[in-house]
Amino acid sequence: MVVFQNSWRMSLRQDWSSFFNLFNTRWRTNRKRHGLHGKCSSKYEQEAARQLSNTSFYKPLPSDPTESYQKQLQHLLKKLPEKAQDQIRTDTPLEPRPGIFYLLPKIHKPGNPGRPIISGIGTLTAGLSGYVDSLLRPYATSTPSYLRDTTDFLRKLQSIGDLPDNTILATMDVEALYTNIPHKDGLQAVKNTIPDNVTANLVAELCDFVLTHNYFTFGDNVYLQISGTAMGTRMAPQYANIFMADLEQRFLSSRPLKPLLYLRYIDDIFIIWTHGKEELIQQTPMACVIQEVRQDDHVGPFCPYNA
Repeated sequence: MVVFQNSWRMSLRQDWSSFFNLFNTRWRTNRKRHGLHGKCSSKYEQEAARQLSNTSFYKPLPSDPTESYQKQLQHLLKKLPEKAQDQIRTDTPLEPRPGIFYLLPKIHKPGNPGRPIISGIGTLTAGLSGYVDSLLRPYATSTPSYLRDTTDFLRKLQSIGDLPDNTILATMDVEALYTNIPHKDGLQAVKNTIPDNVTANLVAELCDFVLTHNYFTFGDNVYLQISGTAMGTRMAPQYANIFMADLEQRFLSSRPLKPLLYLRYIDDIFIIWTHGKEELIQQTPMACVIQEVRQDDHVGPFCPYNA
């Protein structure tokens, strides 16, 4: 049996050293309105500046847009049943604030790049995002590849009998899934998933508001996320699940050879493949967004999800 898996090469001591160095930060950002142009005093600030300067994902704003966005939200809520309006208003802060941008270091990757998080606590879209999450969840969790947690993964493995000698176990992950979901494709996936057209269009409109009003601060600056969804808003995991499920179902249905087992936890994919290595490489699902298939010559302990 061949095992495709991630390999953690750094020692534990190096990991923790990098972790603490990354967060040993002193805030010395300047007060310019359009980005972090001052001298960064730490790896943390340098990494944040690098990511926020990417105009494909983030846009500097001249001021806090909360007041104008509040008016837009109230107009949108009028399209919902009164009970839903009350729920969202109850869960929306009376004095909302922008989200807060921060990074979690990926200590298992070279250079320790930061995973961008935008805290949605206390934000204008907190209530709406929670409501959308409740609408998307039944559809996201009913897809064939969905994994709830490790226990669910182990339970589903128990349904697999003896495997042939040429079986390949493979893990794959998507490069920066949350920020790389195009709004158009993500919203279309929502529409494809919800069978009732009226409901699908309304839910997609609610998703669109959360996606296009994800504004936040870092230092003294205000930004708007213009691509993908934020890791930190309530609806993000189920929105990403629906996007991935729609993508993989369309891909797998068009392939002559299919995995014996295909499971996914958001962006981490586990496959049992019985058609040979060359066929696996040629037919890797979602070839346009999968980062890579990693191979390790040592057949040993197998961990499917190395985040």
